[in-house]
Amino acid sequence: MSAERNPTPALTRAPVAPPGSLSIMALFGFAATAVPLPILPTVALRRVRGALAYDVATRHGLSLTEEGRREISEPSKRSRGGNWFTTVSFVARRTLRRVGWLGLLPPFAAGLEVYALGLLFDRYLERVRSSQTLRIHGAEARLVRDAIDGAVSRAFSPSLEPRPRLSPGDPTEELRTMTMRVVDGVLLGVAGVPDHFKRRLEAAFDAILEQEPPHAE
Repeated sequence: MSAERNPTPALTRAPVAPPGSLSIMALFGFAATAVPLPILPTVALRRVRGALAYDVATRHGLSLTEEGRREISEPSKRSRGGNWFTTVSFVARRTLRRVGWLGLLPPFAAGLEVYALGLLFDRYLERVRSSQTLRIHGAEARLVRDAIDGAVSRAFSPSLEPRPRLSPGDPTEELRTMTMRVVDGVLLGVAGVPDHFKRRLEAAFDAILEQEPPHAE
């Protein structure tokens, strides 16, 4: 028999992971795949993803079964394939010294996917999950992981239209010089890139779940 949810879960959980914590976990994912070995990065990346998934689940008063954690911790094919690419690029970097930037691609992809896992797994538990069971089993974890992996791919699609961010409005009086306006525009534009990509991830994830809503027991 499955356990029932706490009738007042909002009083005992913090539904949103601290942004700083999620950013650090993404850096751990980046670092895990930066090691130029074909197997070790995947093992380390599974550990990082598993710890993050555990943290998100417990913030919602839920538990991951062993199979559930294994399923949601599994890196995407992009990350697993990138381990070999990292090894090749490491050797090339040591020999040619002109393609060192290639070594950043797999770690960047892994870090991005860790960030997406934390952000979208929390979104799923907060807004989508309807099951009253306190345990997240393998089948449900696999569905969520597939949706997250799909959202990462769709987030780069030009056809995706995320919901617009609410505008803070215009000041009652513009006192900045033209130089200040330009500099402010550049700085605020760059600073807004993470939020823009976050909204694209959320929009892609929502679209996937609308097309194929999970039906976990």
